[in-house]
Amino acid sequence: EPKVCVEILQALSSMYPLLPRDRIQDQAARLVPQILALYRRSVDRNAVTQFLCSVLKTNLALHAQVLDGIIDALVSHLFDLVCVYPDYEKPQTVKGHYEVLRCFHLLAGHPAYSAKIMDTLIIHLRNNSERERIKSLLILTHFLNTCSGHIESRLPATIECLKQLILSERSVKMKLTLLKTIVALAQKSHIRDKEFVWFVVRHSCRYGKLNQEHGTAEEHANLALSCENTLFMLASTVGTLDELLKRELLNYLVLLDYTDICGNLAKCLASLFAKSPHIEYDIAGDEITAEAANTEAAPPPGA
Repeated sequence: EPKVCVEILQALSSMYPLLPRDRIQDQAARLVPQILALYRRSVDRNAVTQFLCSVLKTNLALHAQVLDGIIDALVSHLFDLVCVYPDYEKPQTVKGHYEVLRCFHLLAGHPAYSAKIMDTLIIHLRNNSERERIKSLLILTHFLNTCSGHIESRLPATIECLKQLILSERSVKMKLTLLKTIVALAQKSHIRDKEFVWFVVRHSCRYGKLNQEHGTAEEHANLALSCENTLFMLASTVGTLDELLKRELLNYLVLLDYTDICGNLAKCLASLFAKSPHIEYDIAGDEITAEAANTEAAPPPGA
C-alpha cells in the first residue's frame, strides 16, 4: 500500500537519528543504496527523499567517511532527481525539489564531497543537454544562497564556465535560470567580470524581431523585464558592483544598440552616482573604445 509506505518512511525519518551510533555507522553503506532503489518503485518520492535526507544528515554529523564508497552513485542519483521546472501550483512537486537540494546542501558541508559535487556541476554545465545545464545552475544557485563558503575553492573554474555559457546560450529558459545564478553570485560579491553585466544589459533590450525557436514572445518579454529589474536591483543594493557598473553602464548609455533601455540605464547610473559621485577608470581610453565597439557588434539575444 503506497500510503502505508509513506507513513513508514516518515516514521523512519524521525526515528533514524535515535538509533545507537554503532548501528547507524554499520548500516549506512548498505542503507543508502537501498533507499535509492526505492525511487524505481511506486513509492512516494517525497517520502523517500525525506528519509534519505535524515540518513545523510545523521551520518554526516557522526562520521562522514562512511559515505565515501557510495558518494559517486549518490551524487549522480540526486542530480537526476532535481526538477528542471518546478510547478509551484503543485506544492508536493516543489517540496520534493527542495528536499533534493537539501540533500546536496548537507553533502556540500563536507569538503571532499563539496569538491566532488562542484566538479560534477562543471561537467554538466558543459553538457549539450539543456536540462543538464539547468539542473547544474539550480544546484549552484542554491549553494550560493545557502552555503557559498563551502564551494569557494571551485568558484573560479565555475565562473569561467558561466562566462562561456553567457556568450553561447540561446534558449530563453536557460537565460532566465542563468540570470538567477548571476544575481546569487553578485549578492555574494563574486562578480568581477564585465561579461555578467553585458548579459543583464543586453537582455534588458526588447526587439521587434524575435527568434521563436528559442522562446515564445511572452518568454522573451519576461526575460527582458526580469533583466531590467535585476539591473536596477544590482545598481541600488549590491555595493561591491558599483565601480564595475558605473564604467560599463556609461559605455552602454552612448551606444545606439541600447537606446531602448537608456531610461533604465540612466536610472541605474543616478542610483550609483548618488551613492558616490566618483568613478574609477582603470582602463585606458583606447581600450574603452575597443570594448564599446565589441559590445556594439555583439549579436542580439536569440540571434
